[in-house]
Amino acid sequence: MDETTTTDSPPPSAPAAGARAARASEMLTILLGHLGVTAKIAGRETADEVVLRVQVESGGDAVGLGESGAPLWEPIGYLIGKMINRDPAQRTWVSLELGAPGAAGVPVEERDEELVQLGRALAERAKQLGKVLALGPMGARERRMIHMAVKEVTGVSSRSEGDGAARRLLIVPERLSPPPGEAA
Repeated sequence: MDETTTTDSPPPSAPAAGARAARASEMLTILLGHLGVTAKIAGRETADEVVLRVQVESGGDAVGLGESGAPLWEPIGYLIGKMINRDPAQRTWVSLELGAPGAAGVPVEERDEELVQLGRALAERAKQLGKVLALGPMGARERRMIHMAVKEVTGVSSRSEGDGAARRLLIVPERLSPPPGEAA
């Protein structure tokens, strides 16, 4: 019998640590290559997310992927997510970060922390007022960061509504205050 099994290796359905980040990085490199874009890509992976930091070196502006083409990165991240998430039981969120520093020279980690703080503060405000707070349109990654922050606050929930550019985030308190003129 030519059967080889080892007890230290993960089952075939469980990817090795870092394997999804490596696969996502490889897929993104291939995709950008087809678009004539060269970029440095660094990936990291957590239990529920793969983050690829992309620094475009050349060709990005020609196809709308330079600094001014940042909105095009979201659909590319979605596509890479679809490519690496073949097993529905082991889905991983894929996010792309453009450039070594974040927007306006602020490191990505600081922007994330600002969004988390904003999400928590808005959740507390919605709970205090007893009213639904609606946030204007924002990118999928930013919405997700705020959703995750709102989850940490008891007494409130969040959901997204709308489609495309009109998609917005709602923060809903468990106890809504009665409309003006009505008794509590």
